[in-house]
Amino acid sequence: MENRIAVNERLQEDVCELDRAEHWAGPEITVDKTKTMIFEEETTDMEITAQEDEMIENVTEFVNLDSLLTWINNWTKEIKRRIEKTKGLRE
Repeated sequence: MENRIAVNERLQEDVCELDRAEHWAGPEITVDKTKTMIFEEETTDMEITAQEDEMIENVTEFVNLDSLLTWINNWTKEIKRRIEKTKGLRE
């Protein structure tokens, strides 16, 4: 439990730092498009806030640059997804 609290605090610090940097450097964080994920811990109940106390969703998997990333680094799902995608192209 202590580790989870530390991870949550670190993630919140990182989001706050990102929020401060975007004010200095450029485009705003699009909260509805921003997600967080804790690797090796399946949890979605963490509360991470960004600018103006908007909540950032914590997910167990997401697609980034056309690759499926999962909280447990399960490549089986990604391989199956790519095979299905290839089958769709051949039909």
